[in-house]
Amino acid sequence: MADIIVPSSVALTQADAMMNKVFERDHIVTSAYFGNTARFIQKRTPISRSTTVKFLTQRYSGSGVTSNLEADARTATLPETAVTELEITRSNLRRIDATIQHSFMAADVVDGGKLAIWNLAARQALEVLQNLDEKEDQLLNSDADALKAVVMAVYAADGSGAYGGSADTAILTIDQGGVSNFTPGEVIHIRDGTTAATLNNECVVTDVFEDGIVGTYDLGYPALRVQLTSATTASVMLSGTQTTITIESANDAFDQVADGDELVHQGDGSAVGFDAGFISMANIDNTYFDVIRTTAGNNYLVPFNKSFASGGVDQPIDLAALFDWIAVTVSKHIGPAAMQLARERIEFSKSLVCQVPPDLMPCIERAVGDASRRWNVTTVQSLADAKAKKVLGVMGYDGVVVKTFSLPPVVFIPEQLMSPTTVRLWAPEVFEWLQLGNAGRQPLWLPNDANGRWHTRRNVTTGNLSVVKDAFAYRVVAPFCRCPKLVANATGLTSA
Repeated sequence: MADIIVPSSVALTQADAMMNKVFERDHIVTSAYFGNTARFIQKRTPISRSTTVKFLTQRYSGSGVTSNLEADARTATLPETAVTELEITRSNLRRIDATIQHSFMAADVVDGGKLAIWNLAARQALEVLQNLDEKEDQLLNSDADALKAVVMAVYAADGSGAYGGSADTAILTIDQGGVSNFTPGEVIHIRDGTTAATLNNECVVTDVFEDGIVGTYDLGYPALRVQLTSATTASVMLSGTQTTITIESANDAFDQVADGDELVHQGDGSAVGFDAGFISMANIDNTYFDVIRTTAGNNYLVPFNKSFASGGVDQPIDLAALFDWIAVTVSKHIGPAAMQLARERIEFSKSLVCQVPPDLMPCIERAVGDASRRWNVTTVQSLADAKAKKVLGVMGYDGVVVKTFSLPPVVFIPEQLMSPTTVRLWAPEVFEWLQLGNAGRQPLWLPNDANGRWHTRRNVTTGNLSVVKDAFAYRVVAPFCRCPKLVANATGLTSA
């Protein structure tokens, strides 16, 4: 088929119109990106300036008993106090953004027919959604500092041994974050583990080693090959302000990088993660929407945490021991939470999600398939079956479903972005997105002077016009958990 020549202005107009059509629908993307967490939080609540939210706390009966059948009525009491309400302001929200490009030269010649430009527009539109969704997933699996992972050790670029110094390429082994958080070609920052506002390096990820095997060398942990950029300064977000800072070890290569240093996306500063990200909630040192959780009376903001490590050494996962702990802690809060969700007209699906790193799933599948165990395995062949059986009342299904004492059915699902050695159990219904501007997954756009979305790029040196246009999409959101006690976070677990 011969190429069809489409005038550039017409192509962009048609592409823009098609993108509008794509965003008219609230798409559910479940498999186009790595993350497996954000899709379970279906409710998006629009807010403006600030909103007051209510927590689900343990209720108790204020009634009593007396043998005096003619006694006076008791003094009225209010079981719940002001601590069950919290004002979330605009400063608690986070902007998740992405920029897409449109080249006039690429659009001038369209191969595939007159409607091919519409396919291009649809691809660009869905690319924006996928980028924003993936960042939400990464932040849900991160802590308040928006960490992707933490450095364990620095090796030579070929993995043969310790880093020799001065080389502009190195291997970093990582932990406290999933290796799927990183993509070849991505620019990342290495922050000092003690002072998160100090930037050690800016570098490009060139290779990702999921199994930690670099050539003939087995480093034992997931690893990245990174190469320094030529930058000596970087623009980062600190305390809500975009600031240019000096890269501390730009001239020392990776000599200053050490165990515990933090890996983040280019430009992400400290304290820019979600308050209700799972690691943020599990870290008692973090505040919860500016509330100090260690203050007396605020224990309802602390999820259940337990380390199964022994003497600092991670232990093979024992499903029975894990659920012995979960069943006697989380189960106490399921009943009250379900009743209060009903008052909020939110349906409790009578099921819980348990997310694990992919390497733990085979161990769990073997454990629940063992006839000597106590598990009642529920087999569900499709999402329609899952909904009909109320195994999972939210979008999406995969994994293993088990039933054990004191708990509703538990759906085991692997999460690529989770920290290794971690298992978390949670109820999706007690989470929601608080979102500025709209209640859908459609992004907002930075408008140009004509209130459109495309901005003409100029050469940064000469100021001359470019043949490339940019469109900037963003969401302003924060996840909120109505009942942190319906989250259990276990660490120190490895595959058996």
